[in-house]
Amino acid sequence: MASIHWSSSGNGNWTTAADWSSGTVPGSSDDAFIGISNVSVTSSANVTVNSLGTGTSDFLTIIGPSVFTTLQGTGTSANFGTIFIEDGSALEVNTGTFDNFGTVALEGISNNTNFIIGPSGFVRLAGGGSIEFSPNGHNFIAGNNSSAELINEDNDISGSGTIFGEIFTNDGIIETNNNLGAGVMRIWGSGAGGGSFDNEGSMFVDAGGTMVLGIFTSTIANDGIIQFLGTNSSQAKMEISGDLTIRSVGGQILLQGPDPANDFIVSDGNAATLNLDGGTLSGGGTVGDANLTVNIEQGTVVNANGGTLIFNTSTNTIGNAGTMEATNGGLLEIDGPLNNTNGMIVASGGTVSIDGVVSNGSGMVSIGLDGTLELLGEGSITGNVNFTGTDARLFLDLGGSQISGNVSGAAGGDSFDFQLVQFASGVQAA
Repeated sequence: MASIHWSSSGNGNWTTAADWSSGTVPGSSDDAFIGISNVSVTSSANVTVNSLGTGTSDFLTIIGPSVFTTLQGTGTSANFGTIFIEDGSALEVNTGTFDNFGTVALEGISNNTNFIIGPSGFVRLAGGGSIEFSPNGHNFIAGNNSSAELINEDNDISGSGTIFGEIFTNDGIIETNNNLGAGVMRIWGSGAGGGSFDNEGSMFVDAGGTMVLGIFTSTIANDGIIQFLGTNSSQAKMEISGDLTIRSVGGQILLQGPDPANDFIVSDGNAATLNLDGGTLSGGGTVGDANLTVNIEQGTVVNANGGTLIFNTSTNTIGNAGTMEATNGGLLEIDGPLNNTNGMIVASGGTVSIDGVVSNGSGMVSIGLDGTLELLGEGSITGNVNFTGTDARLFLDLGGSQISGNVSGAAGGDSFDFQLVQFASGVQAA
């Protein structure tokens, strides 16, 4: 095994033997390093080295289409410069640590452009650098097979591309946008190509960007943070594809951009299902469209915490076995049918506004301290409503709003507001 470095003071082609310190082109048993400042090296044929490193102001461009393979990542070196993977080409890291202090840029245009983890490889992506996808979307981080594993320790992966087909753990950052503009980031999870996806770090749906989660029937684990950053001029949008379960232990989905009204969770335009299994979804924004069904599983908390959080799935029934609540002055608006069997709907310090049919079953609807429950024109509850705190308010709107069940627990300071309800002749509201 030899350590071979680029010795030419100018730009050149990887396969030019005279430009290397050994007088030979680095091979599969060699550690290759490009370290002369401001040098650009082009690789246009398939290459295999033991490890690869670059200096701070250096560039490696992989064109062809061709595949550049490094068997041991960056080895004892690191990527301090910029590696361009041009349209149709690939950088394959078989195993080991890929210390990326610089940038790996995938430049897909019309052909698949790949950062690949080798067969059954285990790769740590470290160094705090960035993996940047071009806007065209033909960019992929994938495993050579489904048992390949990639741990993103601290890199920022951004732009328009797809992550799939390996055991992927994110301890760093994944986001839709980069300095090339707003992007579409796709994460398949376990739905196709095998593998899995576990977010232990941060994922950002940036303003103007779209994050598409799932494919077919799939699961994604979120034990970290997924944050929406919509502004008053640009939506931050998550699209759900297929039947997706987001499984979480302590993870958070935060709809809390500068203008949460522009934070959206919707379908990808086809029939889709979002199953929230654990964790918290909170803030303000809109969840649902005519193609999306939402199921909130036991142990999951949905909290309109100081924001306006709207659930509108048209005629698709929302299933709630968890807790849906409005706190801290927030407004939780339920505009479609909801099956609350085994679930809880709570207004405590906030307002729950229902403009759809809520079937309570064995679930519970409660109004807590300083909470308000509003039943608007099409709103109704089949089941009981309980007052559980002081200064709680029940409001029935003029129209078809109704409660088919008992209202109990009201005490001093609580109130019923029927001022817009028309009573039959001879009936008085007191």
